Amino acid sequence: MHKFDTRDTLIAKFEGERSSGEISVSGTDAQGRSWNGTIKGKKFTGVIDGDESGSFSLNKTERLSPTLGAEAPEGAIRLFEGKDLAYWVHPKGITGFVNLAEIVGGKNRVAYLYSEISAAEKQDAVLLLGSDDGIKVWLNGTLVHANNVSRGVTPASDTAKVALNAGWNTILIKITNGDGGWGAVAQLTDSDGAPLEGISEKDFAKNDASASEYLEANDGYLTLWKISEAYTQDDLSPEDLFDVAFAPENDLNAAKWQIYKVTDAKEQPATWTIIDDAMQVRPGAGSVMTKQKFTDFKLHLEFRSPFMPDETGQARGNSGVYLQGRYEVQVLDSYGLEGKDNECGGIYKVAVPKVNMCAPPAQWQTYDIDFKAARYDANGNKLKSARATIRHNGVVIHDDLEIPVATDGGLDKEMSIPGPLLLQDHGDLVQYRNIWILETNEGE
Repeated sequence: MHKFDTRDTLIAKFEGERSSGEISVSGTDAQGRSWNGTIKGKKFTGVIDGDESGSFSLNKTERLSPTLGAEAPEGAIRLFEGKDLAYWVHPKGITGFVNLAEIVGGKNRVAYLYSEISAAEKQDAVLLLGSDDGIKVWLNGTLVHANNVSRGVTPASDTAKVALNAGWNTILIKITNGDGGWGAVAQLTDSDGAPLEGISEKDFAKNDASASEYLEANDGYLTLWKISEAYTQDDLSPEDLFDVAFAPENDLNAAKWQIYKVTDAKEQPATWTIIDDAMQVRPGAGSVMTKQKFTDFKLHLEFRSPFMPDETGQARGNSGVYLQGRYEVQVLDSYGLEGKDNECGGIYKVAVPKVNMCAPPAQWQTYDIDFKAARYDANGNKLKSARATIRHNGVVIHDDLEIPVATDGGLDKEMSIPGPLLLQDHGDLVQYRNIWILETNEGE
């Protein structure tokens, strides 16, 4: 194990409350004596065991990454040097994606999507669904799918086999949101994944069924909706809100709706904020990615999670670094935690870090990554999975790790082609700086 930290001898363990720049504390020291007092700055003032008063300074030990400020080697591409976002764009949106984070906004709440579909005849169909986060679906008033989950949106994550009636059919979708991204995408196909024929969406702006061309042009993705207002209740978590029946589930006419049409998705210039030579997530603006795509490479970047003392778990300094836009290395304020696959340094649903090297919030950290892309033959058969060696704050947390699958929430799962570097907008004010990449394409 690397020697990556040095600590002073334990003085005491405290519990306390912050007020007006001071922290009122109580606890016991290594000898079992009780302490009561206040900490302001680096100084404790108080009473030990009821009769020893005084004050002294508390020394903080801070370990900084040895690769902070690493210079880009010859031949590297300096993706961000603190001045502008010229190398970056917001990704082309997912076809048919309804971005509730932009349209409705907020966290720990739910919203509903409503559509009407006309079928020329009675027929079986498949609803392919993607959601951020949980999703419930009703067809003609009958629940046909439910998945109470926290995830980023990926088209066709869920599948529901349904039977359409001849004439009009109603589709109601409930989407929960914890924090960060929020939305859904729905596609109607036959059992082989092909768009259905003789199907029309109701254009609510015109109140008619003249919109069949939208379904045909978008391969069956639903693009014409009514969107409800947001609903929440008594500070319930999104997982608990999933089973609360709000107005649209009981009476569609009791809900407030806005008409919405999904427009063609296009890449847009990056609009994150630049602060003190760092780019900062602009919540709701969406993730950013490089214009250029890469195969094999060495990557250096520095990141900083904000201090969010009132939040816990995945709501605390959350972001992510997607290699090729497909393989997520987690960014999270998980200082002092166990070190899971959804915490800082984890590869989501693939691998936990060998050691939790996460620094405290508001401290700059580093990722240094050697990445080799998956290999495929001329017929599209996979020969080798992607592999990565990842150093977090200078310490190896993944050593030549095989990454067999693309992680959820990425751009796509087309692992046979080059992809960009993507930085995730998960709704928190995470910052990035000093980002450079050196291509190391090694052939087969």
